[in-house]
Amino acid sequence: MKSDNRFVLWLSVSVLLIGIILLVSPLLQKGFFISDDGEWMIIRLSAFYQSLREGQFPVRFLGRLNFSYGYPVANFLYPGFMYVGSLLYFLGFTFVDSVKIILGGSVAAGALFTFLWLRTYFPPVASAMGTFGFISTPYLAFDLYKRGSVGEVLAFVPAAMGLYSISAKKPWLLGLAVPLLIVSHNSIALMFLGFIALYITLLGAWRRYWLMFGLGVGMATFFWFPALHDRKYVVFDAMTVANPMAYFITVKNAALVGYAGLLAALLSLFGGKKNRREKTFFVVTFLLTLFIVLPASSFIWNSSILSRLIQFPYRFLSLTVFLGAWLTAYVLTMQKGLVQLVLLCLFAGLGFAAILPFVGQVHIVNRPEGFYTTNEATTTVQGEYMPRWVSQKPTSHAKDRMIFYTGQGQFDPRHVSLQSIDTVVKAAENSEVQVNSVYYPGWGATLDGEKVRIHYDNPLGVMRIQVPQGDHHLIVAFRETISRFLADIVSLVSLIWYVIVVAWRQKKIVRKHS
Repeated sequence: MKSDNRFVLWLSVSVLLIGIILLVSPLLQKGFFISDDGEWMIIRLSAFYQSLREGQFPVRFLGRLNFSYGYPVANFLYPGFMYVGSLLYFLGFTFVDSVKIILGGSVAAGALFTFLWLRTYFPPVASAMGTFGFISTPYLAFDLYKRGSVGEVLAFVPAAMGLYSISAKKPWLLGLAVPLLIVSHNSIALMFLGFIALYITLLGAWRRYWLMFGLGVGMATFFWFPALHDRKYVVFDAMTVANPMAYFITVKNAALVGYAGLLAALLSLFGGKKNRREKTFFVVTFLLTLFIVLPASSFIWNSSILSRLIQFPYRFLSLTVFLGAWLTAYVLTMQKGLVQLVLLCLFAGLGFAAILPFVGQVHIVNRPEGFYTTNEATTTVQGEYMPRWVSQKPTSHAKDRMIFYTGQGQFDPRHVSLQSIDTVVKAAENSEVQVNSVYYPGWGATLDGEKVRIHYDNPLGVMRIQVPQGDHHLIVAFRETISRFLADIVSLVSLIWYVIVVAWRQKKIVRKHS
């Protein structure tokens, strides 16, 4: 009997390891794969690092993008992978390799925390196969190689971390998972924060977790508050980025649901009484998720709020990545002997059948690093984070960083970067100097040490500053606004509070056991 158990354990672990290697194998090839967003994320990362290196922190305005007129995309969209990628680049990796490391590392780390989460419920064999269910969920491979959604794939790590922290009764870990989830991906964070909140409620554990959940949200305030507050400055709410009705699950893409997870959900209905509360919750959530990704739920997606926040109905399949994993482990736990072995092989077969089509269709291109580091596109679908006052989008790179829009004279620059300009303006007459960057709140200017007004009521929305005749010291720089600075303070205070609470609790535990 022991030898049989060892064989099943060996088989399940082998299936899991082979699945991980198979899924990330395209990332080991030279170059990068063609996808919807992947290469745009490399470009955005390189522009982000450039702004970070020039001293902007937190990074919000990417000066190189939008033909070097600047674009505030980092103020609105998931900066998490760009901070991680910047660290990897600083350590010596290329931008391409940094993104591939993030993708591959997210798969591995997500699998690790999923396994740890499942182990709080199930024995090793079921947990390993449940983790394989996570790895082989078609939506994960779809996110990786079809969409190239670096932020979504990264978000699976703190999502799994959060689930593990709750079932393992580790509140301190939830305090890290929540802010990491928020900065990893906007839409995924909304879904999983709601799911985690329901999970805590199900277990009746808010008394243990409310503080860490709140501190986690507080630590991410530097990102989520400006992302909400500053939407009034950009065109996002005035345009439709994507039609959600075109992104339902239909017969053509039904495989994205994951047949293994669906089978596990159906078989779990015939399970025993063990973990009945969690089983019922996960099955109901799984079925609700299936409903919301089908055309039958179109009346829900008529809501402008939901369609703007989530955009694509199939994004809710992110939840099934973990729901299917838990239900797979549950079903295997309910069976023993030959039946368990047959089910294990069935889940393995369905899983590999789900991975192979995506891995087999990956198309690699080998572009020079300069292709990404010199690209000046906005890296978004329709320029939806363009400031509202820009009526004419740039179509080419400006010849000069500064020009005399009216009048004439010369510049004697002391320092010029994408984030700041320090120059002496030698105006032969009363003039108006134009800085070829799009104005966005945070830009400010001083002339001879005195704050001066920036005019941006022109088609390009670029900054213009009136300068009297003579020599004058002009400084133009991008800094935090008052509201963003206050958000930064909230994040810092929350971080300090978190460290103090964790240290105090740890000290209390040590005293208790001494």
